[in-house]
Amino acid sequence: MTEACGAPHADREGVACDRAPHAMTGYHHSRAAGVFWDAAPLPDGRRAGRAGLAEMAARATRSGRTGSAADAVQAWKEEHGGG
Repeated sequence: MTEACGAPHADREGVACDRAPHAMTGYHHSRAAGVFWDAAPLPDGRRAGRAGLAEMAARATRSGRTGSAADAVQAWKEEHGGG
């Protein structure tokens, strides 16, 4: 038997979440009772403003390589010992 979340339903005594552990975020669900109920909301990792844009830019940096794809493949093969 797998481990379950076990969070109790606030309005229904004896009903507990039987989902796999989910860090108490999203939703709870009891298959036996056939009910869903809210858990803590999922975290919103996005930041607004300049700081958010700077983080996005850091994640989406441009490739340092220019030129044709065939040249890139050939350079990779040479670098990694391919033919």
